[in-house]
Amino acid sequence: FRDAFAGIPDGTVIFIDEFSYIADSSGEFQAIWEEVAKPRKLKLVLCGSMMRVMEDLGYSIKSPLYGRATLILKVMPFLLAEVFRWYGKKEKPESIFQTYFCVGGIPRYLEIMPVPGLGGVEGAFFSKNGLLLREGKLLLKESFPSSGVFPKILFAVSKGVTEASKIANECGMKAGEISKYLSILVDYGFIEKRQPVLGGGKKSVRFYVADRFIGFWALFVWPYYSELESGLGANAADFFLKNFNTYCGRAFERAIVEILNVNQSVLGLQLEKIGAQWGKTGKNHGEVYDLDAIGINGKTGQILFCECKWSDNIDAAEILKSLSKKAAFVEWGNGKRTESFAVIAKSFRKRLGEFEGKKVYCLD
Repeated sequence: FRDAFAGIPDGTVIFIDEFSYIADSSGEFQAIWEEVAKPRKLKLVLCGSMMRVMEDLGYSIKSPLYGRATLILKVMPFLLAEVFRWYGKKEKPESIFQTYFCVGGIPRYLEIMPVPGLGGVEGAFFSKNGLLLREGKLLLKESFPSSGVFPKILFAVSKGVTEASKIANECGMKAGEISKYLSILVDYGFIEKRQPVLGGGKKSVRFYVADRFIGFWALFVWPYYSELESGLGANAADFFLKNFNTYCGRAFERAIVEILNVNQSVLGLQLEKIGAQWGKTGKNHGEVYDLDAIGINGKTGQILFCECKWSDNIDAAEILKSLSKKAAFVEWGNGKRTESFAVIAKSFRKRLGEFEGKKVYCLD
């Protein structure tokens, strides 16, 4: 590397992609940067897709390159709105949602599925020659080369098991053992730890899949991986078709929170915090209530309660009866708050603009 840099003209900009594969050379790059690049005004850009390795280069005190970066840029996947722009208005919104739920906003994965929807998903994941069949295994193998525990945890979380003790039970582990594995998955960006919007203690913590691609792969591909590699995809296809709508229902809730955080103008509200809310009900705090999303504004006292339905022909009146009951369990701004409701679904049979004297937003 030193010889290569020595032969490059002054002032050149040099990009090295997938630097994480040669991260062991970072000690040599420290010397190159100090002795060759800086004196000759070379600009050096190091990129890599193995996020944990790349972050260690910039943030770990043990890294030879620590403290030498002039800019650290974390390039994020596309948001849902950007995925819609990628595919354009000619495609059905439902198909774009389905694709986003499976691969997120990674441009390379979207390239593999030029037409969004179930057909592209099945071809990419459930065919022996599908370009995304082996991708999840490769990503996990690079991050966790010798452990079979992590796919089990990802499978459990992907199917909707969110509490640490229940994840441990699902994976056949002791409750005390699961926390270290969850912490590693959080560090690597595969899952995320969340609390309700209005806060809570340790017992309120839940875990969700952060990486949409890994979540989909772990749930629908990993249990049938050997069969799919052998060209025997019947069982995987059957499991996918039976469970995909339920999976989409959970993913839809998360997508709506993303949409409302990015663009509140769809409701004409100004909310300071938006996200899922859960907690204990009643005086004895016996049962658990769950709200797909709420939004609050501490200055104005506004609070929005939102229900998301990945279904057609929704009767908003039926949804609002249940949503109103759950709203009563939320202890925030009691007696002073201004409540409104939102029901978001694929389509409606009956919409409402008002319920119990409160504003209602019905969005398809």
